[in-house]
Amino acid sequence: MAFLGVQEFNRAREPTFAYISPDAPAFRELMVDCIGRLVNDYAVDAFHLDQSAFPINDLHHDHMRGVGLLFEELQAALPGVLFSGERTSEWVAGMYALSSGQGKILWIDTALGRLQDLDENGKMRGESLQAHNSRKRPKMKGITIDHVAIMVSDLEKSLHFYRDILGMEVVSPEEHDGGPIDEMTAMSNVHMREYRLRPPGGVNGHTRTSEQGFTFDLIQWINPESPTGRQPLHHVPSAHFCFGVEDVPATYERLKAAGVEIVSPPVRFEGEGDWHVLFFYDPDGNLLELNEIGTGEQAPHDFNWSSA
Repeated sequence: MAFLGVQEFNRAREPTFAYISPDAPAFRELMVDCIGRLVNDYAVDAFHLDQSAFPINDLHHDHMRGVGLLFEELQAALPGVLFSGERTSEWVAGMYALSSGQGKILWIDTALGRLQDLDENGKMRGESLQAHNSRKRPKMKGITIDHVAIMVSDLEKSLHFYRDILGMEVVSPEEHDGGPIDEMTAMSNVHMREYRLRPPGGVNGHTRTSEQGFTFDLIQWINPESPTGRQPLHHVPSAHFCFGVEDVPATYERLKAAGVEIVSPPVRFEGEGDWHVLFFYDPDGNLLELNEIGTGEQAPHDFNWSSA
């Protein structure tokens, strides 16, 4: 494949091979990496590799086989993007992107070394690969929250609190003793136990699937033992975790009856809808929040800070 401008496109990672062909695994790896960055930068829905059908082979490389492998690897790495190439569904890709309203389609013209981007009128516009590479990159598209974890002093006591009082479900118990956990924490002889929990109702706005999904993990360090000591709720660093419930006042009464330490009775906030919230603590002093499902509005918006 004639891809002019690869080195400008990815200065941080110089190719270590001379023969540029999609039949070369190293070249396909570089292409998947580069195209993944472009997809993230442009937030595209469809991606077209122009000039990808040159039938040039030699004794060691099968170009068309490589093109097929490249598209398979691109689709596996970026399953949410529709890919096409020279003579492979060009019109379908264009119609898909433009008919989606907010969709975008990105062309790479490999003969000219330019990025080609369709504007809202379907007209081509482009920039050099060098100019693209010099632009500040935004945050990666598609980041997800996998889990959150809190440290506890008594694993079984905390399990009772989160499972029996708050209603979380146990996904699995886990234990880590040396090896990779030592490397991960940059400590020696680490031994910890944990319960991975999940909310039975899923994450707000998303019902739970049959897969594990998001988990809330309780971790007790056996060695070394965790230092303890509560910090003020506005301490840096600190965090709090918010759970959605159907009825904050009713849950408040149930928590109070169970002897849970409450920061304050339920509070209503006005502004973005009518928020019903509550702060409370778990047995180790980890700060938690309740938010009544269906109250408030979580919509992107601008805001002017006060002058104080």
